[in-house]
Amino acid sequence: MQSILSVAHAATAIEHDIFRSHDFSDFITTLTNLTTEYAPQDIYALVDVDYTITVPAHPATHAPNVKEHYTQFIKLTKDFSSDELERFENIVLVQQPQQVIDPKVQSYLAQLKKSQIKTTAITAMLCAPLAPDMHSMTQWRYESLKSLNIDFSDSFPQVEIFDFTEIPAYLTAHPQYYKGILCTNGELGQHHKGTVLDSFLKQTGYRPKVIVMIDDKLKNLVDVQATLQNTGIRFIGFDYQAGLQFAQQPVDQLAFTQFWNDVKKAL
Repeated sequence: MQSILSVAHAATAIEHDIFRSHDFSDFITTLTNLTTEYAPQDIYALVDVDYTITVPAHPATHAPNVKEHYTQFIKLTKDFSSDELERFENIVLVQQPQQVIDPKVQSYLAQLKKSQIKTTAITAMLCAPLAPDMHSMTQWRYESLKSLNIDFSDSFPQVEIFDFTEIPAYLTAHPQYYKGILCTNGELGQHHKGTVLDSFLKQTGYRPKVIVMIDDKLKNLVDVQATLQNTGIRFIGFDYQAGLQFAQQPVDQLAFTQFWNDVKKAL
């Protein structure tokens, strides 16, 4: 069996079969090389969205600027309940146009489609609508990605939309699958990406031999890895750092505070 380090040449091992990476191509190269060991239909790619594929356009949302003004951010949110904080961090998504982090990401994902590797997005975003004119956050996410020429719906064309009603609701909604997007419905709820993925595999009857996942949060990779531990499904994870380093320009404290105060008004 090929060494994972030989295919993820720029990545650094941080956990068993989990690697820290600054280049989306590490994920793609690994998947491509796995086709020498597995049939394409036995390989399943999972792609996080926020700070992995896209970020909001405003520089006040970019991780280096949030880190720079973190004390101010804490002051703005210190009185929030966990539910309010969850909504606050999701509202900013729909208020802002989205932009890709890696300008090659569309071509990378098209390469997976051409290789017939099933690929879905997996996001911890909330599912319930956050604006009066919104049907759901999952529909918004699908349309937002499609406007960037990113569409995951082809991997499971027979499966369009369903709610994971067996998983308890959080903030009025259950996790949902929507046209190639697995939405786990919140970072702060009781159930996370591993739980929703496990339910999705059971409901669809799909059983890959290997799952490769890229996410900007190590905890999500560890959660999915633990979920798959006794299933016989091999797991490879990439802890992706490029989105956490992405900032098109700096923002001063006054502009940072004004931006997040405006978001706060929408709660």
